[in-house]
Amino acid sequence: MYGGALRPADPRRYLIEAIVGAMQADGVVAREELAVLEENLQDHEMFSGLSPEVTRTLVEMANDSIALAGGPTRRIPYLAKGLPSRSHRMAAYAVACEIAMADGETMEERQYLNLMQRAFLIADEDAAVIYGAAMRRQGMREVEGMTRHLQGLMPFYLEAMALMACADGNITAAERAAVRGVLKNVGDMQVLGDRELESSVEAAFRRIEGKDPDACLKQITRALETVSDRYWAIVYMGIIAIADGYTQWRQVWLLGSGQEYLGLTDEHMDRAMETARLFPIRKE
Repeated sequence: MYGGALRPADPRRYLIEAIVGAMQADGVVAREELAVLEENLQDHEMFSGLSPEVTRTLVEMANDSIALAGGPTRRIPYLAKGLPSRSHRMAAYAVACEIAMADGETMEERQYLNLMQRAFLIADEDAAVIYGAAMRRQGMREVEGMTRHLQGLMPFYLEAMALMACADGNITAAERAAVRGVLKNVGDMQVLGDRELESSVEAAFRRIEGKDPDACLKQITRALETVSDRYWAIVYMGIIAIADGYTQWRQVWLLGSGQEYLGLTDEHMDRAMETARLFPIRKE
């Protein structure tokens, strides 16, 4: 789900930094917190393939970055930029919660977690579930379950992106290539191999071809039950809009329709486009 060798701009760099930031939040790095760090590095698949030497280097980099920023809370906005995908943000929040609880949560650690939740755009309902699991030392396992839920929603997110790609009424080979190019850079989509990705993209375009966009949006809305799930549909649509050269959601009629059907506020829409801009976009 998360594993593999370290790559440039690897999100695990920022995941480890989130852990180290939680350890430093109250100014005391406790033995219990170090134990939680070691346990997560050893037990969870998102860190698989990283040697002890690499993880030590990443911890040292985290310490340097936090010091340069002037403290853990000041570093949080940079972590949000380094972790654009929803699953990686939830994973970082989960481990930070476990660190904060390891030796008794302090006021400073609570502030760190609150700032992280807001900067990472983690919905209150998701944050509550993750926090409760972290109290049982099951935070990452809960996130793994939530990530599998996200994978189940991928066909609907792909349809939303396909709708966005053909919003002008003409589905071209270039637009299909643009969707594939974007998806290859989206962390939440990297559970799909190249062949699966190609098949899934083509299937999404077939499902929407010749259909009324409003009808498709209604169907997508029925599949996305929570505000958080619906919010991320706009994020994915926004990625394609930005790839097509748009800068604001109000410039695109389909995003306006998406807001209406998904029941999102202007603030949701603004923040979704802000998140969409964090994703690397590469057309094939």
